[in-house]
Amino acid sequence: MDARQLRRVLSETFKTRSVTGTKVSSSTPCEETMTSRRTDARTQRARSLRSLMNVGAAVEGYLNDLGIRSTEQLASQDADELFRRLRARIGRACDPCLHDTFTAIVHEARTGTKTPWFAWTAARKRRVAAGELQLRPSLR
Repeated sequence: MDARQLRRVLSETFKTRSVTGTKVSSSTPCEETMTSRRTDARTQRARSLRSLMNVGAAVEGYLNDLGIRSTEQLASQDADELFRRLRARIGRACDPCLHDTFTAIVHEARTGTKTPWFAWTAARKRRVAAGELQLRPSLR
């Protein structure tokens, strides 16, 4: 198969046409605009929190459940309090690593410095050992 045949096959496969060497979508401009507006609206919300290093779908869901929708809101939060609120909301103990994640993302929202969540583990363990932080629910 020569280059011209390959271009034609690829063009048909991906529904594009060539105009002076550039690829142009075969959909109408109106369809593209409507699709991009819907996509932009959805991704704009996600981008605000998902742009943070340690925020994926699950952590974004936890933050949304706690009423946090933007990095600006997150920057004004306390990681310890976020962890306590989430634990109370789901009604059971949470993985302590989630506390590290909350600490990392609050730090990033405030300072812009990206750190992996596990960089905060040693500090959390020191605070727990010193009695400054209690992550497990107390028995009543």
